[in-house]
Amino acid sequence: MVVDGIEAERLHLDGKPEPDTFLEAARRLSVDPALSTVLEDVVAGVTAGRRGRFGLVIGVDRDGQGHALSAHGADLVFEDLCDIEVEERGEPEARTPRQLLDMTLISDQLAEKRPALFLDYDGTLTPIVERPQDARLSEDMRQTLRDAAQVMPVAVISGRDLVDVRQLVGIPEIIYAGCHGLAVEGPDLSLELAEGIDAMGELDEAEAELIKLLRPVPKAHLERKRFAIAVHYRQVADEDLVQVESAVALVQKGFAKLRRTGGKKVFELCPDIEWDKGRAIRWLLTELGLDAPDVLPIYIGDDLTDEDAFRALQGLGLGILVANTPQPSAAAFRLTDPHQVVALLQLLILVERRDD
Repeated sequence: MVVDGIEAERLHLDGKPEPDTFLEAARRLSVDPALSTVLEDVVAGVTAGRRGRFGLVIGVDRDGQGHALSAHGADLVFEDLCDIEVEERGEPEARTPRQLLDMTLISDQLAEKRPALFLDYDGTLTPIVERPQDARLSEDMRQTLRDAAQVMPVAVISGRDLVDVRQLVGIPEIIYAGCHGLAVEGPDLSLELAEGIDAMGELDEAEAELIKLLRPVPKAHLERKRFAIAVHYRQVADEDLVQVESAVALVQKGFAKLRRTGGKKVFELCPDIEWDKGRAIRWLLTELGLDAPDVLPIYIGDDLTDEDAFRALQGLGLGILVANTPQPSAAAFRLTDPHQVVALLQLLILVERRDD
């Protein structure tokens, strides 16, 4: 499978240092960029791999540019591909999160620690639905979140707009982070990244262009957030998908401050800055005084953007993937659906109340 310059031009994909061609290749191979490796011998290619959030970026120093490759984000630099050794660590299933059938696996880790709970919204607190506006909390989940907020720090970190997710959850004691952490609000807590505000003019212009380009595509749904534009294609016919993707790529190409990302059945344009759910969690832990040895941060999510959070908590806390089938992830454990999320949260509440 090849995604070359001819194919990139056909799809209106930006060349390096933008990650478009790498991301398109990953999409066609049905692989998660976070679990994939980029090998590149030029600075622009290394930058593209880093911007695409690939799990490992290897630089190949062919002409004395090793330092520059490292400076622009290469995790490793080799002078020759033959120098790369791959250590086998078991079957591919070893990278698949263990299904969490025994909830005491979590409670045992809290023996001398207190939990700090971070949660995605869609697909985690609610099932995935055809229309995003129909994703509503069950009463059981809402009450469980209320109870959790009484005994531990709780934050909902969503790709949705901050105002949207705060209204959908509607619990004042909880911290809310919208647009993958670009905007945060909670009791005595507030954050809006300046770089996000700087990009709002380009977001406005990009939105206007996308509206025109997507008007002929049946059931393509454009959602404008404060710091992002989401193009949902869950209901778009397969034969129209290329037109949607091409429109998003074409618009992004005209705006230097925006980058293209995606998730489950959605393309997104957002500010091209080094910020994601993982960095938002690290910031929250520091701001809340929770970056301490006696705290166990737990993040539960279901989508590609949640992998940033899973990676950020490796060696520090626990990542828990919500997926009905096994799949590669940086998370440690897997729950199958929001019903199991409720069960885990209720166990955490029970443990905290017992310890009090």
